[in-house]
Amino acid sequence: MDALAKIAPVCSVLVAVILPIFLFYIMPRSRERQRNALDLFNSFTSEAMHKTRLDAWAYFVTLVADDPAEQDTRFSHYLDYLTERKSKKPFSKDEIELFQKASKVLDFFAYVDACLREHLAGPQLVRTFLASYYLWWREELMEPLRKRRRLTTTNPQFVPYW
Repeated sequence: MDALAKIAPVCSVLVAVILPIFLFYIMPRSRERQRNALDLFNSFTSEAMHKTRLDAWAYFVTLVADDPAEQDTRFSHYLDYLTERKSKKPFSKDEIELFQKASKVLDFFAYVDACLREHLAGPQLVRTFLASYYLWWREELMEPLRKRRRLTTTNPQFVPYW
């Protein structure tokens, strides 16, 4: 009985501290991470994002799969667009639209990566719907673009997240 009387104040303090932390921090954060993962999924599977992904993928990968020189030219042109460099030929309206679509998708993947790194979204939920798409985009677009040259620009607004 005497030992129980000594332990009871310690146990009550632990319960008074741990229980509120669990109820008001850990459980809501878990639900928030699930909700964020669901929001990412809804954004990724929206019709607009689907069309954006298909158009950008076709321009940079599918249409030039057999012509590495043309793909290289398209990557260079895209990087020129991002860094405001003057290119040999001006950007057409269609190219600008495609470049904006590619940037939207690449920025989305960079945002998802940041959410996972900062533990703002449930990694298991995100990986189930993004794993293959992210790997394709990283291998076919992000890595080749990163290897081409460092992006330097006088305007920090134009530095891509990826």
